[in-house]
Amino acid sequence: MRKIKWIGGSGVALALVLLASTAMARPERVGQVPNGFQRACRTCHNNPSGGPRNTFGNDIEETMTEPGIRGVAQWELVFELDSDGDGFTNGQELGDPEGVWRPGDPSPPFQSNPADGASVPPVCGDGVIEGNEDCDTDSLDDATCADIDGFGEGELSCAEDCTFDVSACVEAPEPEPQPEPEGQPEAQPEGEPEGQPEGQPEGEPEGQPEGQPEGEPAPAAPPAEEDCACASLNTRPSALSWWLAPLALIGLGLSRRRR
Repeated sequence: MRKIKWIGGSGVALALVLLASTAMARPERVGQVPNGFQRACRTCHNNPSGGPRNTFGNDIEETMTEPGIRGVAQWELVFELDSDGDGFTNGQELGDPEGVWRPGDPSPPFQSNPADGASVPPVCGDGVIEGNEDCDTDSLDDATCADIDGFGEGELSCAEDCTFDVSACVEAPEPEPQPEPEGQPEAQPEGEPEGQPEGQPEGEPEGQPEGQPEGEPAPAAPPAEEDCACASLNTRPSALSWWLAPLALIGLGLSRRRR
């Protein structure tokens, strides 16, 4: 009886392990399909944390190298499938229609969700710029040749793969180097005011006598030679004053005698 109970308990435990292995999201799996990191665990599951698989996840599970935890997704076996039935292959929706992507390669541009029938990649040729399309038929989104690096005038068109066709664009001429202006003064040493006399200490006013304390006014300059000559003439007695002095004394004596 105990043996039967033990076998039954083991069967329940094994069933729980198998159930967990089918419902648990494996973070390493997102790197086994192109653009797997775009939606992370929701690439193969309905919920971000795992749980039931979506239609794309079911196709991944059925083509694994082996069932269970050790199984590895084989993208080369599912890229041609249409997991959500929207008319586009999984490779078209995940940006690798030829199935050449391998783990470790950079992911191509993401197009749409391979597990959602309402999510479809942009259709080149429908006249509507979608996704990573540069243009679509005659729709250029007002772009011109001048908007493309290295081109100027010309007529921009749209190629069949919805990329810009620059075959009718004219390459823009390289800009001519600008000549330096003539008579440009040599570079002034940083911090030295323009016109500073050579050898003069920075900050000292021009004309300050050597050794004079800063802030003390300079002594008055001596008068010019012309001023000195005029002053000497004004202080020298004239010849007329020598004749007037004796006459004044004689007049003074005569006036005393009359008295």
